[in-house]
Amino acid sequence: MKLLSLITWAAATAAASAWAGEETAPKVQLGFFLDTAYAYDRNEPTNFERAYTTSPTRHNEFTLNLMYVEAKVAMDRWRGRVALQTGTSVYANYSSEVRDKTRAGGAQLADYLSLVQEAYAGYRLADRLWVDAGYFFSHIGAESFISRDNWNYTRSLVADFSPYYQSGVKLSYEASSQWNFQLHFLNGWQNLIENNHSKSVGTQVAYTPTENFSVTYNTLLGNEAAFRFFHDLIVKYRPATFWEVAVVGDFGMQDNATGLSPGYWGGVALLQKFTVTPESRFALRLEYYKDKNSVIVPTGTPNGFEVWGASLNFDRQLAPQLLFRNEIRYLKSRDRIFPARGGLSEDTLFGVSSLALSF
Repeated sequence: MKLLSLITWAAATAAASAWAGEETAPKVQLGFFLDTAYAYDRNEPTNFERAYTTSPTRHNEFTLNLMYVEAKVAMDRWRGRVALQTGTSVYANYSSEVRDKTRAGGAQLADYLSLVQEAYAGYRLADRLWVDAGYFFSHIGAESFISRDNWNYTRSLVADFSPYYQSGVKLSYEASSQWNFQLHFLNGWQNLIENNHSKSVGTQVAYTPTENFSVTYNTLLGNEAAFRFFHDLIVKYRPATFWEVAVVGDFGMQDNATGLSPGYWGGVALLQKFTVTPESRFALRLEYYKDKNSVIVPTGTPNGFEVWGASLNFDRQLAPQLLFRNEIRYLKSRDRIFPARGGLSEDTLFGVSSLALSF
């Protein structure tokens, strides 16, 4: 309760400072999410660590995949969210953050900051125009870092190898009920701690002509190891009340710092969700990802990271606050890259079950 009280106080204080002239007292909404999971990988990796994923990262182990507590405020002129998190997916997702002992806070700074899922304050500059600043979820991709919000329990390769979070300032404008735009000024490609002297720019254009169809186009460009330009396209369609389809396509290009030809990478995912009853649903995902030059996914193999995959998911809503999820996933690579007992394997087959509580 002390942690919830601390988050509530922080969010309310930030919001009150943002707009002192608000007549209505701010209403703080508290939330909690707990995702426990167990996964078994046919390869039985020796050190229990599963590679190339943020969830599930452990084999044959009961784990806390993700837990967070949050406080949100939303008024006419200002808004904000503060959420603290922990879990194995957090450790995996933030493992690339800079750990520099010469910086203030030392090597532990990245560990401290990874506990912050989101921390931002927003202000309405004009009608339908908002500015938000701080740490927030990425604008890229169709799958969230929060497993509950995704059709499949695990996240696709295009999701795991594009940013889940970012730090900076964003402008969002709702031009109409059909058109939405965003402009982001960021530290870089999924990093809270700056790792160079450059900044990145992100954009989003979302078009929703009907409640059954939408198209979203995202970009992110900036200097990482070299100049990087990334594209993300999402198309969603609901052919029937019980059937939803989404297609996600990513393509990236990065200049070669040594003057050689640029590196390219990309992937595609086809997702489908079938609602059987209000409490039961299935999801199917087919995917492909290629990064021959190891720009995003280093492997040290001749063909780089080239993987095909398929996933089958079943969900059961046991209660309004309790969700039971099960998934079987198969991934096949051109090279031996997946950790296995006694070495590496060209493929991996695993199952995972999750019980998630939220309120």
